[in-house]
Amino acid sequence: MENLPVLCIALMTLQNLDLQLLEYDIINTFSLEIFLGWATLFLLVWILILQNRKDLGYLALNTNVKWVTVLVILLALFICYFSSLANFTWLPMRAALILDAFSFNTRVITLVTSLLYFLIVSSFIKENPSSANELCSLILLSIISLVILTCVNDFLCLFMCIELQSLSFYVLACFRKKSDFSIEAGVKYFITGAIASCMMLFGISLIYGITGTLNFVEIKQIVLSMSVSKLTDITAHNTATYVSLHLGILFLMSALFFKLGVAPLHFWLPDVYEGSPTYVTAFFALVPKVALLVIVTRLLFDVFEPLQIIWQPILLQLSIISVFVGTIGAIYQRRIKRLLAYSTIGHNGFLVLALASVNQEGLNALIVYITIYILTSACIFLFVLNVRERGVSVENPTFYEARGIIKTNPLLGLCLALPLFSLAGIPPFVGFIAKYQMFLAAVHSGYVLTSIVLVVVSVIACYYYIRFTKVHFFESSHLIWNKTISRETSICFSVCCCLLFLLSLLPRFFSVFVL
Repeated sequence: MENLPVLCIALMTLQNLDLQLLEYDIINTFSLEIFLGWATLFLLVWILILQNRKDLGYLALNTNVKWVTVLVILLALFICYFSSLANFTWLPMRAALILDAFSFNTRVITLVTSLLYFLIVSSFIKENPSSANELCSLILLSIISLVILTCVNDFLCLFMCIELQSLSFYVLACFRKKSDFSIEAGVKYFITGAIASCMMLFGISLIYGITGTLNFVEIKQIVLSMSVSKLTDITAHNTATYVSLHLGILFLMSALFFKLGVAPLHFWLPDVYEGSPTYVTAFFALVPKVALLVIVTRLLFDVFEPLQIIWQPILLQLSIISVFVGTIGAIYQRRIKRLLAYSTIGHNGFLVLALASVNQEGLNALIVYITIYILTSACIFLFVLNVRERGVSVENPTFYEARGIIKTNPLLGLCLALPLFSLAGIPPFVGFIAKYQMFLAAVHSGYVLTSIVLVVVSVIACYYYIRFTKVHFFESSHLIWNKTISRETSICFSVCCCLLFLLSLLPRFFSVFVL
C-alpha cells in the first residue's frame, strides 16, 4: 500500500509519455501536410500585404513568385522523402488520416508532377507576372487538397478534400477574366461540379445511414459482417439495407468518376479543357489524376472489396463506354485541347479497366499507365504553350499549327512524335508496353472478350494520333513554331522524352512502379 502512490505517479508519467510520443509521431508523419499548409498561408499573406505597397516597390510583383512556389514543392519533397513510415504504427486505425506505402508513394508522384507543371508553365508566368501570384496560390491550395486526399480514411475528410480541390479548380478554369470562353468554362465546371458534390453527399448519407459511421475501417468491418451467407432468411429489411448500400456506393463512385472524367460522366471535360487557359488545362490534365485514382482504388479494393460482385461489372461497362466515346469523339476534333480532352476520356477507360481487373497486376499496370500518360501529356502541352503567330501566343491552336515542324526544328518534331506514338500504343514505344500490361491483367482476370474489343478500339484510336504526326512531318509550314523556347521548356522536353525513350528501350525499369 505504501508503494501505491508511487505506482500511480509512474503510470501517469508513462501515460503522458505515450501521449507525447503519439503527438510527436503524428506531427512527424504528417509534417508534409503541415508544412504545405503553413507555406500556402505565408504566401497568401505575403501577397496580400506586400503587392500593393508602393513604398516597397511592389515587392510581390517584382519577385518571381513561381520560384518561391517551386522552392516550397522542393522542400515538400525533401520532407516527404525523409518522413519515416515506421511511425505509422502509432496512428490509430480509425484515424481520419492514415499513411501507408501506397499513399506515401503517390504523394511523391503528385509533388513531382506539380514540379514538372511549374517548369512547363514557366514561360507564361514570365510573360504575365501580374497573374503569377493568384495562380501559384490557387495551385498550392490544390496541391494541399490532393496530398491530403491520398491519406484520407474517413468520408468527411474525403468530401472536404474534394471540395477544396474543386473550389480551386473552379477559379482556375475562369482565370482569364477577359475571355468569355474561360468564364463559360468556369461556370460549366461549377454547375456540373455542384451536381457531382450533391451526388457524393447523397451517396455518403446512404452509406452512413446503413453503417452508422464514416470511417473506412469500420465500414469495411460492417460490410464484411453483411455477407450473403448470413442472410439465408431474406426479409424486406435486409433487402432495403442492401439496396440502400448499393445505391450509396453507386452515387459515391459516380461522383468520383465524374471528377476523373469517365464516360458517361464526361460531358464537362471537352468544354472545360477547351475554354480554360492552356496553362490551367495542363494542370487539370497532369496533376490531380493520381490522387483521385488513389482514393478510388482505396475504396474499391479495401472498403467495398466484399461487394466486388456488384461494382466489378459496372466498371467493365464504364471502361468500354469511355474508350468508345473518347475514340469516336476525338476523330472529329481539329483543336488540340479538345482532342486531348477526348483522348483523356479514352485513356480513363483503360484506367478503369485496370481497376476492374481486381488483381495485383492491374494495380501495377494502373501506376505504370498513369505515369506514362503524365509524361506524354506534358510533352504535348509543352508544344501547345509554345505555339506563336507573329510572336503572340495562340490560345486554342489546331493541330495544323504543327505543319512543317520537322523541317523548321527537326529535334522538336521528333520530341513531339515520340509522345504521340506512345499515346497511340504503337510498338515498340512505351505506351504499347503500358497497354500490354493493362490487357494482360484483364485477361488474367478472365475478361478476354472485353480485352479484344478494347484492342480493336485502340487500333481505331491510332488514326487521330497518326494524323497529327502526319501533319507536322509531311505538310508544308503554315504558322510558326516558336523557335526560341525557354530554358525550362527545353529541360522539360529533354527530361520527358529521354524518360519515354529509355523506358521504351529498357522496359525492366517498370519494376520500380510495382507496389
